[in-house]
Amino acid sequence: MAGCPSSAPAVSGAIPKDLAARSTMYDYFERWIWDGTLERIHHARYVKCREQALREASPTAAIIDAQSVKTAEKSGAQIDPRGYDAGQKVKGKKRHIPVDTPGLVLHAIVTAADI
Repeated sequence: MAGCPSSAPAVSGAIPKDLAARSTMYDYFERWIWDGTLERIHHARYVKCREQALREASPTAAIIDAQSVKTAEKSGAQIDPRGYDAGQKVKGKKRHIPVDTPGLVLHAIVTAADI
């Protein structure tokens, strides 16, 4: 499907040379989160991908997955609290990601690992 998510991994920090500086891109990204633009873009792409897959625009079922992720030890104040996931034996964060049946992400929430 053209324009839909692929299984190719994204390279961290890889910004094409023809785009603005990293700090400028970060400022735009922060603004888009704040004013809801990023959510609207995600929804429009999500609906298009579902329609290209000949599915209804709104999902009828979802699967929720949670993944504990170890966070780096940093000195100084912690902005977000970390927790300890006793089942996974990980001190850090937990990602809660509901996906529809084809695997498209509906939303993502990050919490302390003990949630």
